[in-house]
Amino acid sequence: MTSVLLGVLPSVEPWSSRRVVLAASSYYLAYRLCRFAYAYWSHTRSPLRKLPGPCGDALWLIGHTRSLLSGENMDTQDNWLNTYGGTFSLRGLMGGGAFKSFKSH
Repeated sequence: MTSVLLGVLPSVEPWSSRRVVLAASSYYLAYRLCRFAYAYWSHTRSPLRKLPGPCGDALWLIGHTRSLLSGENMDTQDNWLNTYGGTFSLRGLMGGGAFKSFKSH
């Protein structure tokens, strides 16, 4: 009886290391692609993108960090606060969005 069942089952080859690496790489690539698509979709739908803010000097990698660190004694933030009001948007690291909200006392 067992010999009849074994003749019906297809032979299963063990996975070679090449197939394992290919499968893992494919899953990782699909994961990163989905994360990128979700990040792009959520960024284009975010209400924060409509806030006013400085736009010209933001690099994708470091955002507005260089501008914030270049000013002395928070002069840059005070200038942006006077220009854009109490709430404005900034670019964070790796193109991420951030916003600042100040409350006057």
